[in-house]
Amino acid sequence: MPAVSYDMPAMVATVLISQLPVILGLTLLQVAKASDEGFRALLLRNLAVWFTVSMFYTFVGFLIMYPDLIGSRKYDFLGHWRQLAGDGLVPSANDFQNLYLLDILFQSSFCTFAALLIASSIPRTPYHWLALTFTAVFALVVFPVFGSWVWGSGWLYRIGFRDFAGGTIVFGTALWGSLAFQFLAAREVPPNDEETKKPLTVLWLVAAACLWLAPSLWVHMTTEGGIADFAQVSADVCVLAAGLAAMFFVLVAHRRFSVPALVTGFLAGLAAAASGSDMFNATTAGILGAFAGIASVGATKLLRFYRIADPVGAIAGFGTGALMGALATGAIAIGAGGQALLPQLAGIATNAVWVAGAVWLVLFILFRPVREKEDAAQPR
Repeated sequence: MPAVSYDMPAMVATVLISQLPVILGLTLLQVAKASDEGFRALLLRNLAVWFTVSMFYTFVGFLIMYPDLIGSRKYDFLGHWRQLAGDGLVPSANDFQNLYLLDILFQSSFCTFAALLIASSIPRTPYHWLALTFTAVFALVVFPVFGSWVWGSGWLYRIGFRDFAGGTIVFGTALWGSLAFQFLAAREVPPNDEETKKPLTVLWLVAAACLWLAPSLWVHMTTEGGIADFAQVSADVCVLAAGLAAMFFVLVAHRRFSVPALVTGFLAGLAAAASGSDMFNATTAGILGAFAGIASVGATKLLRFYRIADPVGAIAGFGTGALMGALATGAIAIGAGGQALLPQLAGIATNAVWVAGAVWLVLFILFRPVREKEDAAQPR
């Protein structure tokens, strides 16, 4: 067969550029929804998180997630680093050598998305160092270990658990990680925080557009044409149905138009579609999106009732959609016939136990000296 030619600089640039909408979208969402800091400070913080995740995941986390890629030896870090230093960028007829670095950069996009969603819950000043330390550990251990059980052909993959584009690996992880932090920090929010940001409606919509764009780029960069088109249509239908369902549900129930509900519904639809958009037809995607959008409204009300912060919709939006998408992949997706429901339940439960436990432990260790210092500073 003739050698395959790749424009590696262009492909690497495309992968890196595709991460910018995620960073920009989450920054705008923080500004629009909950933050008392400016856009510039939040953007710099999120870029620092992205850089930290990229470095630690590239040099260590990737090989933990995909341990068998270097020959037949598991966790061959020396071979991995040699590949990064040379062969990963050398044009060759060997697809493995050509695309090694590209694949790492692409996989780091998923790790970055999950890390940013969780890190957004960590208070900004004076905890910048804590967010960066957490994301380093997250990229080294928390994300790669669970990812290896699914995309790394681990035990969840072998029992039939499916996750096409990160519904559970990214958004489920963000859900349980954010909940673990919120229960650890007991950070309260005003019950009607969304109503205080009415002048920033445009930011909500631009943020939603950015977060919608990035996964679309990822799908088309890594999936064959026909499957990519099918998955993209399913994802678009799911996202639109979720956003509109959430908006109309609030309109009927409260007789008001809510942009935050619309955007949170979009986020829920995006996460729901990620689990199995390669198997959902348009009708299935629309039904799933409608239920995910309505569920996001209920989840938002539940969080307000218990005064739990959700700065970027990681819980009510992405998290709700992730749970519904994972279940739908096993219950109603084309070809599944409900037979894959038990593996999906096993994957959801494993994701919850591992991520919530690991994130809580890491943050507890990091927060302990901070808490002790704050307690000591309190007047007696």
